[in-house]
Amino acid sequence: MAKAKAARAYKGRPPNEERNKAITAMLRSGTPWATIQSVTGCSSSTINRLAKRIRETEHAR
Repeated sequence: MAKAKAARAYKGRPPNEERNKAITAMLRSGTPWATIQSVTGCSSSTINRLAKRIRETEHAR
């Protein structure tokens, strides 16, 4: 796998855009993380990553 990453042949799992849009909408509306996790079945690290993206885009404006 290291060789594939070095050759840029390994790109990892593609993001679930539909789920990420739903999570982002729930984060923006103030939904608690526990509720988002139970509704979408995602991990707290996924929610944290998307929350970080929201913060970065808002600060860039």
